[in-house]
Amino acid sequence: MASSPEEPISNPPIPSSSEDDEDDYDEIDEGEDEDEEEDSRSSVTEESRMHSDRVKMESLFRRLSSERVPIRVHDVIIKGNIKTKESLIEAELEALKTATTLQDLLKAASIANGRLQQLDIFESVSITLDSGPPELPGTTNVVVDIVETENPLTGSVGVFSKPEARAWSLEGSLKLKNLFGYGDIWDGSLAYGWDLTSEISAGVSLPRFKKLITPVTARLSLLSQDWLKFSSYKERALGLSLGLLSSRRHDLAYNLSWRTLDDPSQISSRAVRRQLGHSLISALKYTFKIDRRNSPLRPTRGYAFLSSSQIGGLLPDHRGLRFLRQELDVRYALPLGFYNAAFNFGISAGVTVPWGSGFLSRSTFLPEKFFLGGNSSPVCALGGPSSLLGFKTRGLGPAEPRRQVPGNSTDESSDASSAMDFVGGDLAVTAFADLSFDLPLRVLREAGIHGHAFACTGSLNKLTENAYKDLSFQKFKESFRASAGFGVIVPTKLFRMEVNYCYILKQQEHDREMERKTSQIQPPTYGDLITILSIDGGGVRGIIPATILSYLESQLQELDGKDARLADYFDVIAGTSTGGLVTAMLTAPDENNRPLYAAKDITPFYLEHCPKIFPQKKCGWFASIGKMMQALIGPKYDGKYLREIVKEKLKNTRLSNTITNVVIPTFDIKKLQPTIFSSYETKRSAFYDAKLSDVCIGTSAAPTYLPAHNFTVEDSKGNVREHNLIDGGVAANNPGLVAIAEVSKEIFKNNPDFFPIIPTDYGRFLVISIGTGAAKSEQKYNSSLAAKWGIVDWLFHKGSTPLIEVFSQSSADMVDYHNAVVFQALHSEKSYLRIQEDKLNGTEASVDVSTKENLESLVEIGKNLLKKPLSRVNLETGLTEPIPKGGTNEEALKRFAISLVNERRLRESRSPLTKKVSKVVVRPAMLYGAECWPVKNSHIQKMKVAEMRMLRWMCGLTRGDRVWNETIREKVGVTTVECKLREVRLRWFGHVKRRDMDAPVRRCERLALDGFRRGRGRPKKYWAEVIRRDMDLLQLTENMTLDRKVWRTRIRAED
Repeated sequence: MASSPEEPISNPPIPSSSEDDEDDYDEIDEGEDEDEEEDSRSSVTEESRMHSDRVKMESLFRRLSSERVPIRVHDVIIKGNIKTKESLIEAELEALKTATTLQDLLKAASIANGRLQQLDIFESVSITLDSGPPELPGTTNVVVDIVETENPLTGSVGVFSKPEARAWSLEGSLKLKNLFGYGDIWDGSLAYGWDLTSEISAGVSLPRFKKLITPVTARLSLLSQDWLKFSSYKERALGLSLGLLSSRRHDLAYNLSWRTLDDPSQISSRAVRRQLGHSLISALKYTFKIDRRNSPLRPTRGYAFLSSSQIGGLLPDHRGLRFLRQELDVRYALPLGFYNAAFNFGISAGVTVPWGSGFLSRSTFLPEKFFLGGNSSPVCALGGPSSLLGFKTRGLGPAEPRRQVPGNSTDESSDASSAMDFVGGDLAVTAFADLSFDLPLRVLREAGIHGHAFACTGSLNKLTENAYKDLSFQKFKESFRASAGFGVIVPTKLFRMEVNYCYILKQQEHDREMERKTSQIQPPTYGDLITILSIDGGGVRGIIPATILSYLESQLQELDGKDARLADYFDVIAGTSTGGLVTAMLTAPDENNRPLYAAKDITPFYLEHCPKIFPQKKCGWFASIGKMMQALIGPKYDGKYLREIVKEKLKNTRLSNTITNVVIPTFDIKKLQPTIFSSYETKRSAFYDAKLSDVCIGTSAAPTYLPAHNFTVEDSKGNVREHNLIDGGVAANNPGLVAIAEVSKEIFKNNPDFFPIIPTDYGRFLVISIGTGAAKSEQKYNSSLAAKWGIVDWLFHKGSTPLIEVFSQSSADMVDYHNAVVFQALHSEKSYLRIQEDKLNGTEASVDVSTKENLESLVEIGKNLLKKPLSRVNLETGLTEPIPKGGTNEEALKRFAISLVNERRLRESRSPLTKKVSKVVVRPAMLYGAECWPVKNSHIQKMKVAEMRMLRWMCGLTRGDRVWNETIREKVGVTTVECKLREVRLRWFGHVKRRDMDAPVRRCERLALDGFRRGRGRPKKYWAEVIRRDMDLLQLTENMTLDRKVWRTRIRAED
């Protein structure tokens, strides 16, 4: 509609200063009256015009709603396309040209607008209708105004985490849009996952090309997938994917890839080893999808359905994998009408089998099988059975034991879930129910944050390799797992984040880790980490690490009980000088084979004995001169009390007797080379299996402070080796690197305790290094001062020993620098913790000032150090700097305590110790003499209860832990006492039947009691009756007893 032009408004004249002012004001008033009348007339005209337009629009809407308005498109005018081909835009506007009514035209315009927006190459799209030529009434022109993207190159980068798989990935992508004007999108992506997945891919997408009516897509990718934690194999795939057909509901794609499965750990199960090597996948996949839910993130109404069919093995190649795979997924959302609540439920199912002759006797290819577990939301996910809340990724389903670790016998293999390979299933079914609702707070409702309660169930079964014959309906029903819980959902534009609490309602074998307690740490071969504790040297400053270690041990006790000790959690504890003494105190066994000292007892030990080890003389000029003269003619202290107290506490304990492995560096002054006393070396050479007291005295013999120590070690053949030792701080005041080197050497020598770890796998190390403090901030020395020093000043300067301080501090800092560089280079900096106080002053920095005031001051320094921010070496400057947002040392120790406890529990769950105890101790005691028991059901039930009490006690569990009996029995790896009771009965029965008829044991069968009268009530159960029941249950006959080997095989109850 055209509007009348507005008249220009002139500004009123500004009155000038003259004698005719009053006349001028009269003229102005008259002009204002005329303007008011003119404004009133224009407002009336505007109101009438708006009313007329409103009447016309209401008439148009009534007509559109009541009748079909005929109209014909005369022309389509496209504007704004500078680079985009008009044929691409016209292809999306074909429906507009065939519209015959205005209603159809408006609907077609809306659909075309959406399709053009989906091309992702335009900033904006506007479609308007204009009147056609006057000579052609009832026609219209469609004007399409587009704005192309200014910057065709876009990119994104992000870090994504999978807590259930303990993995992180860095992902980035680049997109180049509309390069040739056909709406083509060229993209490349790169994903690097720490310890899980890496992928690089490039692809192109054409929405329409020439006469083709469907989009064309192609993607080339190189994938490396690490499943070592779950199924002990790595997968690499070079593949090409072609999209042949794509519409709103239908997708057809062809995939061609060359896959390689290998096992670098060499511990994979038999099912995995059979499929290692190269294979070719040539598959066609068709997907039909309907999604009519109102939201993919929080659906409150509607339904969704997906069906995916895939056939592999289309190329005639002997390495081609032939398989069929079918997936179905149904979702439904039902609004409840209160608090925006909705009830979502759904079911997913999938089946995959190989095809060809004898297909059910062969195994499905591992990557094509179904795996359940993980924490992906089943409400949003639409793509077949995969997630099951409350269970870990690939944390359930068919599993096989991994290859036996060298050094363990076959009957001692662990049945824990972490020692199994999850090999997936051929038939998967999952179902869920979810109730979502708004939270009561308005702020949360406006942000979209809401709560939900859910329940999930799922089953995963094997069909191939003739396993379908054993799958009955009862077994299928029993194979379901179930979980329930509640949580809070935070939706975003791209995904929804859930914070859930899950409770396992039903679980099966290998689905859940079990916590068990033993007295000593299991070897690293059963875990994921190698744990190392390193303690620096520093004389009386050993109080500082003692305070730190006391706090660490207290955190371990909060997590694992009051009996927890540091030696129970570290594979290696290394110490130099005073750190060596602390190491011995933490690892030397007492009469109960537990650590001689708890960490909290070390500080009192130092407070009591340091004044006697380093006796302080009176101050004054004569005292200073006496100290200098003593330093010139011999060590400052005689070391007698140190030798006495160390030998008294450690007695005859040798290095091989420690509770965990220890590494203590020393320096042999006679050979002029370091001597490393290591628990690992004692297994190869008796010359290193010295008394722990001698090693501690030797590593503490600081030059100028304490005398060197000499002792000999004799082997079993009478050969003797002499050691002439001084302080290990001369070689390695920070023994952290020495401890890592000792472990790496053991790995290189194929020590079974570290199988399958490789020597350069520093990412598997968890190291805590604790220093004894330094006086760097004091800066008491400088080059001008040192330039004037002679031998005396280098050895004794104002109560300190510059030469010793320089050697020890430089050694410690270089080790810290090396470890920091290596761990940061391997992205494992969170596995290395260095705690050091570098702001000591005065006597605090001394190694021998043992006054009460100084010792108590060192205790306070250790406590304050816990509150200080976590620091790390700057690789550019070499200086120690606080880590931004790293928290305090106290918080870091808490995190490391959790890692240590989890690592210990993981190892214990994989260890065969519990199974052996049950077999050797519990079962023989319970079944003694059971061969001839005519047991009743009540007797069996009592024995089951007694057995479970013993198993729970061995595992450190109670009924309050709510762990299923089946789970405990399967984790320990023992069958029920009822089955073993039946086995011993039938074994004795077979022994009796194989004896001659004249044997005494056979004559008992023919005994007849004359005149015996049975009493009232139910007849007593006899042994023969129990045997008949057992034979019927196992489908046995008496003739089978004649073949001893067959009989033993048929009656054996496997653990």
